[in-house]
Parts: sequence; structure tokens; C-alpha cells
Amino acid sequence: MKISRTYFSAFLLSILILVSTSYIPILSDQLENGIEYESENASARTCSGPANTDSIIILPPGPVTLPADQSRLFNATIYNSDGILLGGTPDWSVSEGSIAPQGGSEAIYYPNLIGNHTVWACSAEVTASVQVIVTLGATQSINLSGNKENLSADEVVQLTVTEFDIRGNSGTMFVPSSDWTIPEGSSIHVQPGQSAIWTP
Repeated sequence: MKISRTYFSAFLLSILILVSTSYIPILSDQLENGIEYESENASARTCSGPANTDSIIILPPGPVTLPADQSRLFNATIYNSDGILLGGTPDWSVSEGSIAPQGGSEAIYYPNLIGNHTVWACSAEVTASVQVIVTLGATQSINLSGNKENLSADEVVQLTVTEFDIRGNSGTMFVPSSDWTIPEGSSIHVQPGQSAIWTP
């Protein structure tokens, strides 16, 4: 017996609606502003700041883990060769995303893509850096896909739920079996890290 494409499409749609209403949080206070950011590679150049800069300490020191839909305040303090704290404002740059200097020694980093990225602070000819590990942000939308559109009653379908954050980053989402709605008489098997298996 063949399961019609219309029936299967309606089944996928019903699951998508259920998972969507269960797993999409309300997002508020997103990073929307008109600040112009610096985004450049700080290497082999002389920066502003005290000419007698000997070292720079960035806090938090890293590696820093940061969701893609959040931001992080960094602080860079500048010292001379005697370990004396100097005044002055460092130049900031990032390998990905954007950074907004706040005046003085602080700057706010706004990530964009998931992955390992770098934040630099530079003064005179001295540069310091911090590693930032950007992870998937809060779920903004989801997509449900299957590996088949038409199947016999004795076949199974692999179903994958993909979540997207506000930056467009994506990842596979685990949905427990209790949160699926399936036709009566069928079954679904789920396991973290694997596609769900629906048996009609």
C-alpha cells in the first residue's frame, strides 16, 4: 500500500506546527542599533594609545563562550614595562562580527556566525587577543524535513528538525517523542544526535 504524497505532506505540516509552537521562544531585546562598528584584522600596524605601552590585559581573558544572539563587554588595560597602569584608549578589532568601543578601556563585541573567533585590543605596537567561541543562539525558527515523500506501508521515514537563530545559524534540534504528533497506529523513535524514525 502506498501512502499518498498529500497525506504525508499533511503529516509533516502537523508535526512542524506542533514543534514550532513548543520550541520557538519569545525573543526580546535583540541587538538592533545604529552604532557603526569596527571590523578589521589587527596585525602588523601601529595603533593609538600610549607610546610606552608594554603589555595589554583583556578581561574576561578567554576562551569566552558566547551565543550568537548575545553580546559581551570586554575591558583592556594598558601597562608600561614597570607594570604601571597607563591611561589611554586601545584600538579594537575582531575576526568576525562587530565591536563597538564604549570609550576608555571598554568595548562590546557582537558576534554573527558560530565558530571560533578573535577579539583584539591594540595600543602603540602591542596587541593582545582573546578567543571567543560563538555558539547557536536562541531558536528563532525551525524546519522539518524527511528523506522520503512517497513510501510503502512497510517503509520508514527519517525526519530531521533543524533550528535557526536570529543570525541565520543552524543546527539539528532534538525533539523528544512526547512532543511529536503522529497518525494513529504509527510510531516514532527518537535518539539524541540522530534523525527521528517514523514507522507508519
